[in-house]
Amino acid sequence: MWTRVLRETYVALTAVTPAAALRHAGLLLSLLENLENLQSEPAAFLEVVHRSLDESGLGSSAPAFLSELAARVEGPLPLGPGEWLMLVALGELTELVESGWEPFYHPISDGEADLASKLQALRAALRLVPLETALRKLAREWRISKDRILNRVAIAFIRVCAMLEILDVTGDIYRQVAILLSFEGDFLSVWIAGACLKVKAIAGSIDLSELSEEQYSCMRMLDQFSSLQGIPWG
Repeated sequence: MWTRVLRETYVALTAVTPAAALRHAGLLLSLLENLENLQSEPAAFLEVVHRSLDESGLGSSAPAFLSELAARVEGPLPLGPGEWLMLVALGELTELVESGWEPFYHPISDGEADLASKLQALRAALRLVPLETALRKLAREWRISKDRILNRVAIAFIRVCAMLEILDVTGDIYRQVAILLSFEGDFLSVWIAGACLKVKAIAGSIDLSELSEEQYSCMRMLDQFSSLQGIPWG
């Protein structure tokens, strides 16, 4: 579900962002999608994943764009939505590969020396991504605004960090997310905000008494939607 949200966000960004600025984000999302499909259809997606790893540059070493992105994260200037989308995709790749290594990717690559080498190179490259620093930067710079795309990318990043147990210890960034819990908001933004706050690591660190009646009602409503078949939180 979240991969589909990220793909829709990417498509929305293409209408307002030069294609060159989104090149790496597009390649990372394709790699994420292909690695997800590899879990269920290894024979069909084996060559596709090989190609996707090569095209992203993550199958052999840490490509230059990673060090450039890290420098931007650690620098004083704010990041654009396209850069935050790259960070989301890198976080999602980290969560996908590490949680799926033993049950999926290690067995699939067993006997496939080339794929095994590329996947290990991917894991090594992903460890270089400064996700904790990026979350602190986001906490300093981001506030809910009328820019729906930035809001959605920011919340997707907050969520994937929580999935990796990277948290904002102050809780302030989660209070920003809760602002979107409004019956006047667009459904996708409200759903994304609610799904983010439902991540176990976040849910256990926020005080529900801080939510307004409307925010709490939105969460209850989203609970009902999540119980419907085919509409998962995660």
